[in-house]
This record gives sequence, C-alpha cells and structure tokens, in this order.
Amino acid sequence: RLVSHVDLAEARAIRNVVVLAVLDVLLIVAGFLTVRRRLVAPLRQLADTSRRFAAGHYDARTRFRSRDEIGQLAEAFDQMAENTERHIRQSARDLEEIRNAEKALLKLSQAVEHSPATVVITDRDGTIEYVNPKFTEVTGYAPREAIGQNPRILKSGTTPPEVYQDMWATLLSGSEWRGELQNRKKSGELYWEATRISSLRNEKGEITHFIVVKEDITQRRRAEDEILRLNADLERRGQERTRDLESFSYSVSHDLRAPLRAIN
Repeated sequence: RLVSHVDLAEARAIRNVVVLAVLDVLLIVAGFLTVRRRLVAPLRQLADTSRRFAAGHYDARTRFRSRDEIGQLAEAFDQMAENTERHIRQSARDLEEIRNAEKALLKLSQAVEHSPATVVITDRDGTIEYVNPKFTEVTGYAPREAIGQNPRILKSGTTPPEVYQDMWATLLSGSEWRGELQNRKKSGELYWEATRISSLRNEKGEITHFIVVKEDITQRRRAEDEILRLNADLERRGQERTRDLESFSYSVSHDLRAPLRAIN
C-alpha cells in the first residue's frame, strides 16, 4: 500500500509538473504574442513608416494609437510628419516663387544690360553702384572707373547750379526728376542727355537708391540748334528782303512821280 501510495503521489506530481509546464509554455507564448502585438509590431510599423517618409513619401503615417509609450511615440511621429509635410509643401511653393522671381529678375537684368538707354544706379549719397554697357559706350568710362564715383564726374560746368538744386529737392521729396543736361565724356567731348531720375525706398519708406535713365540726345539738340539757326537766318533774310522791297518800292514810287505828273 505504501508503494502504491507513493506511485500514485508520484504520478500526480508528474501530472502536475506537466500541467505547470504546459501552462508555462502557454504563458510564454501568450507573453511573446502580447509583446509582438504591442511592442514589436508597432515599432516595426513605426520604423517602416519612418523609412518611407525619409524616402520622400511625405504622406506616410503610422495610424497607430494606444495609451502606452509606443502609442504616444507613434502619435508624436504622425504629428511631426504632418507638420513637416506642410512645411515641405510650403517650401516647395516658396521655392517655385523664388525661381519665378529669379527668371523675372534675369529678364530684367538682361533688358537693362542690353538697353539702348544709359542706366545708372547710385546709393542715397549719389555714389555709383552700377552702370550698364550703354553708359560705357556713351561716356567712355569703364564700369571699374565709374563705380564708387559720383555722377559729377560727367559735369560739364555749363549747367547752372540751380538745376542741380532743383533736382535734389525734387528727388528727396519722393518725386521723379526729368530734364536735359549737357555733360562731358571722358574724352572731354560735350554731349546732351535727356535724364530721368527716380528713387527707391525700403519697407520703412526711406530712400536707399536712385535709378538714373538717360538718353543721348546730342544729335537731336544739334538738329534743333541748326533749325533755330536756319530760322534765324531766314528771318534775317526776310527782314533784309522786306527792307529791300521797301527801298525798291520807295525808289519806284519816287522815280514814277515825275512821269505820272507829266502824264496827268
């Protein structure tokens, strides 16, 4: 009986050990599955989403939500991705605007460079910062000779000071100044220019630069002077002709008086 009792107790113990072992295995499996479902899978999903986002798929999101730290991490990543995508799209729009502005600026630069008119840009004090090729063609001053100088290097000395006083008063008031100036080239030759000067202002409304656009009108002024000279010459000749006709009329009337009296 004792042996039977021991065998029976041993069998029950073995059975209990087996049951416990099975339960341990089930707990381990359940724990593994739980860890996989709640830790490994979300982390793998977060890693995959991160790689897709880094590869340029800016609409990639984890869509994973839970109350634990991994859920909070996934939610934070999705918010970061949302903000980053918005900033990237805004940056893309800004970049497109910058490229369009660069194209427009390039066209404007080319237009100024190839302009048939002289273009000069100075700072507020009148120091030259830019001249286009037409300036060199007209004045004979190369850019390196003009930049850093004042436009007074072109003064001929024939323009009254009142003209320059009126110019500065007009410009500092914010208006555009227009006029015709006789200037002097590097060679010493005098020439005429039709000049327009306007101011540039910053966001505070302060004058920062002046834009000078000039056209060589020397030939036109010469033509006008020639026309004036010809008109004066014609007027002088007309006056001489009138005096000659008056003298001729007087002579004729005087010479014909005696015969007419005789005839009468």
